[in-house]
Amino acid sequence: SLSVLDNLSQQMRKQSKSHRKFDVGAVSLAWGRHHEPVILAGANFKPHGGKRRHRNGDYCAEMESIWAATRMQCEEIIGMVVTAPHQPDEMTGTDFGVTVSCYYCRVEFRSERKKPKSPLKGHTRLRFNHPIDPTIHFERSVDEFLALFPNDPEWVPDRGGT
Repeated sequence: SLSVLDNLSQQMRKQSKSHRKFDVGAVSLAWGRHHEPVILAGANFKPHGGKRRHRNGDYCAEMESIWAATRMQCEEIIGMVVTAPHQPDEMTGTDFGVTVSCYYCRVEFRSERKKPKSPLKGHTRLRFNHPIDPTIHFERSVDEFLALFPNDPEWVPDRGGT
């Protein structure tokens, strides 16, 4: 049930490594390669201060979950639940009431969407939970979510991130 995924995503925050204590947990429900249900989990890993090391040692919880689905040859990620400390989006300043996937994740989501065999689909549901108030969440499909950020540059600018 969704409450189980919500709880697991909250628990995954304890596995996070963040130099600024910005602990993020993600849990995905996927269809495995034999069409069996699979639960995948991830936590962000950003132990270093200073410049972001995207694709060079730093990664987000969402990406760890997608990479696990790819390694396990999952057919598709049905949905992903992400729980993080609340902050506005780092690129647009938009406050969704919860933290949504950062710019770096959005770059990776767009990259995954271009791969024919990626388990991340346009209809994959993303649910972003508030870490304290379980009644606050924001939910969209991957394609609907990415459409909210039409001005994202195509690649990572030289700046920090979450």
